[in-house]
Amino acid sequence: MITKKTMNKEKKEGVSNAWQGVILEESLSDKSLLDMVTIVGTNVSKLESENRVMTFHQVEVPASSEQEYVAKAMKTIKPAFYTHLCRDGHMTVIYQGKTFSFVDGDPQLIEAIDYGKSVGIISEQMPFQHLITNPFD
Repeated sequence: MITKKTMNKEKKEGVSNAWQGVILEESLSDKSLLDMVTIVGTNVSKLESENRVMTFHQVEVPASSEQEYVAKAMKTIKPAFYTHLCRDGHMTVIYQGKTFSFVDGDPQLIEAIDYGKSVGIISEQMPFQHLITNPFD
């Protein structure tokens, strides 16, 4: 895999009390979800074995917009993908039509992984315990 990292020039300073996460641009059926976030970084990866490019946006969502963001993300994320948001040790994982919210050690974390597997996501692509404290990874 070849990876290129770029920083978004539209970075807004001072987003406080924000949820942080990652959105894979190619996982969205409606890219207007990106209008609801502040993009603080972008990683573009070319998967040579599949000959396609994946665009990972590191995002921040103001706490005041989190519920609206989650509702829209559930409608715009494609099947077999997820996006996540983390803040203060809490995580929300958003699949098409379903969400899971939990802290590390909560049974909902295992349920979120099991659900992801049931829609075709491999375990290695759901490192939720790590992402809780490292949401941009």
